[in-house]
Amino acid sequence: WGDSTGIGDVIVEDLQRAGVPMIAYPFSRPAKQQIMERLAAAIQQRKVGIPRDSVLRAELESFGYEYTASGSSLWTPTFADPRSTNS
Repeated sequence: WGDSTGIGDVIVEDLQRAGVPMIAYPFSRPAKQQIMERLAAAIQQRKVGIPRDSVLRAELESFGYEYTASGSSLWTPTFADPRSTNS
């Protein structure tokens, strides 16, 4: 699976042409919400464990929901990994 959102589409196509078995997946807001809901359920059901990584845990805990008149939607904050050397 490869992120085909924006410029990622070109990268996925290049990898596919190079023979890498790759399935394009557009990470739209509804897709991200579905992924996070499934991940949350899997964590709660103890089907998935989270490593003892404070940065990963902080990122996962930073997700939330925004409730609107039309329903709820996933709020995904911009997250900068403090371990990254790219500033």
